Amino acid sequence: MIALAVIQLAVIELGAPTPAAGGGFELRFPAPPGLAARHARLRFERHARAELNGSTLAGGETVEFDVMDPLGKSNRLFCPSDPGRVKLLLTPRVYAAAAAFFDGRAEVVVRNTLDNTANVAVTIGGGPSATAAIPPNTSLTVVVRGRIEAGPKREVWVDKDEEALEGGYRYSAFF
Repeated sequence: MIALAVIQLAVIELGAPTPAAGGGFELRFPAPPGLAARHARLRFERHARAELNGSTLAGGETVEFDVMDPLGKSNRLFCPSDPGRVKLLLTPRVYAAAAAFFDGRAEVVVRNTLDNTANVAVTIGGGPSATAAIPPNTSLTVVVRGRIEAGPKREVWVDKDEEALEGGYRYSAFF
């Protein structure tokens, strides 16, 4: 078996937006290095609508937005209301977005932000696993059955197969 590069969630604290001239709140920030191979999301402390570099972020009023357009060298986030502190979350293009654990099974939401189907293996804490094909630009719940106990803080691995657009890797997260 080929050893996979292990990628974990990177959280960058961007801080709190300041009042903007003419109303609303703005935050300026540079793009982090190594962003090209990552998927970016903005997470707010409070629900808000948002624009990034003049484009409205999809999702309406929420606390987390996918950043679909590439970040520029310099970026401007604008919100009509105060979103509180802002974080930039960086994951690989295929990652575990959420997980719930029950006696005998786990349900893991795997998000694929690639423009092609991604084949993955989802493993809970180095134990039981399940495979799935995640359609492009979609989230899919993968059910893993086996010796799993209900409770929080389990490690989840999403092993993505190598394909034409992107190499293989393991995404590791705790839920």
